Parts: sequence; C-alpha cells; structure tokens
Amino acid sequence: MKTDNRIRTVNIEVSNRLLNCSVLGKGDFQKTTLYCHGFPSSRLEALFLDDIARSLGITILSIDRPGFGGSTFYPERRIVDWPKDIQQTLTFFSLSKISILALSGGTPYGLVSACKLPSLVEKLVVVSGVSSLKEPQILKQMKPLHRFLIGMLQKRSRTGLRLAYFAAGLLRHFPCSSSLLIGCAFNSTDRKLVSDSQVRAIFGQAINEAFAQGVRGPVLDLQLMSNDWGFDLSEIQVPVTFIHGTDDRFVPPSMMLANASKITGAKIIEIPGEGHLAAVKVRKLILENLL
Repeated sequence: MKTDNRIRTVNIEVSNRLLNCSVLGKGDFQKTTLYCHGFPSSRLEALFLDDIARSLGITILSIDRPGFGGSTFYPERRIVDWPKDIQQTLTFFSLSKISILALSGGTPYGLVSACKLPSLVEKLVVVSGVSSLKEPQILKQMKPLHRFLIGMLQKRSRTGLRLAYFAAGLLRHFPCSSSLLIGCAFNSTDRKLVSDSQVRAIFGQAINEAFAQGVRGPVLDLQLMSNDWGFDLSEIQVPVTFIHGTDDRFVPPSMMLANASKITGAKIIEIPGEGHLAAVKVRKLILENLL
C-alpha cells in the first residue's frame, strides 16, 4: 500500500460544479474501475488499492462526492443525481465502459449507477455495503445511539442535525477522535488492522480530506443515506458481487443480505471472521472480481 502523493488528480466540470477525481493504479484506462468512497471519507481512500491495481492492470478513478474533498458542495443533490456526474466523468476521460467498486457508505452511489447506467457499467462490486436505513428490521439491529441519530435525521429534526454536525465537527477538528469510533464500533480484527501505520495513514488522510470544505458535505451525505434512496434495487440488471466480513459490527451482514435479496443473480462472498475493514485483507480478491 502507498501513502505518498504520486497520484494524478484532475478537476472535472459537471453542471457548473467541479468534481475532484484521482487517477490511481495502472493509469492506461484499458481496464477502468470507478471507486465510490465510504463515509466519512474521500477519493484518497482508494490509495489502499493502488499497488494491487497496478499489478492487475486496472486504472482506478476515485471521485470525491459533492461537498467532500475538492468537489463542489451541492445542497440540492440527491443520490439519484450521481449517475449524471458519472456520465460526464466518463465523457471527460473518453470512456464507454467501466466497472464500479463501492465501499461501505459509497454503496448507494455504486448501486444507483448500476441501476441507471446499464449500458456503461459492466459489473459492480460492493464491499462492506450499507443498505437502506428506511427498513425497520435493519434499524432494529443497529446500536441504540446510531438508531436514535438515524431516526432524527429521517425526521429532519434539528436535534438530529445538531448531533450530526457535532460528530462531524469532532472528526474535522480532532482527527484523533476517529480512533474512538474504531474502538467503539469495530471488532478486534479491525482494530489490529488500523494499528498498521500504513493503513492508519491512508484512512486517516482520507477522513481528513473529507472535511476539507467543512462538515456540510458529510452531514448531507449522512442525511441522504438515512432516507429513501430514490431508486429500486430490483431494477438492477448489471452483475453485482457483494463482499462482506461475517463479523462486521459497524455494517452488519444483514445489510448486505437485504441488498442482495433484491437483485437478481447477485453473488455473495463472505469473509469469515473479518470485520468492517475486510477490504484491506482481501484487496486482490476484490479487484479480481472486477475483471
């Protein structure tokens, strides 16, 4: 894994806004994967895949969502608007086909792209993916504090927004607070992974970059994730593979199963004993499923 800055980053103009996109991996665009980063994170998250992507001949386009990193904040955005940004990104790079990789909070953006752009997306891999939080049976499995916050955001209450802004502010101004999140929400395998200096540097850098413009972008992203996503997963015809750790305590496997049950022919790969950061352990497996 690399933690240096030897990546190419470009600004793409879409609908009078800028999308910040980093190009990683092989860089020749013969086999191209679009990366949908997690939450709260940024395009820099994809650095953990850079070396293996190079070895497999894969180019990765990793894009900051609006309000994250260097992408323009867009207060009216919806999850279903994301495919339009992807279309314009592909036009910018003169690409006609891509695969998509979505991690954790990037899941709805990967799924909506597969749903709305079947002629452009060849396959989708979702790792440690969240499901719609509108489903009562999913909410029941979350920790009480998480369930309370999501409920407040779904009701668009001032209390929920204040809590979200407070939590995001902590992560922005006190990056070390992310360690508390890991300690409370992740399992022992995840905690061991982030004790590695390279892993910690990559994900820490990605989280810091998420708040480069402040907290508005991440808070809006959480609001969108907590409410109806605006599309039907059963309409997805693109091949989809779900990869999930069986001991993921942050995004339980039941979320992955809820998504997979709605998509005809969805493939499931479970990683025994791994937690939310299973992607770090199975990087090669993930990328091989995109080929």
